[in-house]
Amino acid sequence: METSDDIQHIVELEHGFFDDGSPSFYERVVADDASFVIPGLGRIDKSACVKAAEQFEPWHAHELEQLDTQMPAPGTIAVSYHARARRTEDAEPYGAWMSTVWRRRDDGDWELVLHQQTPDSDAHKPSP
Repeated sequence: METSDDIQHIVELEHGFFDDGSPSFYERVVADDASFVIPGLGRIDKSACVKAAEQFEPWHAHELEQLDTQMPAPGTIAVSYHARARRTEDAEPYGAWMSTVWRRRDDGDWELVLHQQTPDSDAHKPSP
């Protein structure tokens, strides 16, 4: 059964995509059979996501808001939240609603199996 420690670890991994975001981070935490649905890229696999991580500037700062976690089945945790992040201090923030599904590996650690982003529109920005 998943515990509050598992959920905390998953939240830390979610922050890791912003704090680290390196290709090696993606290689370590993303399942080989993972799918990503990313604005401007469509549906991509782990290999394409690692290549994209090589090309993007790291995030300067980020916030995760309205975080929600669910455990839909044993060995899985689903996370949804609103992210706001900047590539540089002066950059316009990127805002999006994000959902991620995590699966427990045989070694007991967690791997991302599905991630989806929906960029903010004026109608879907979070309330202050």
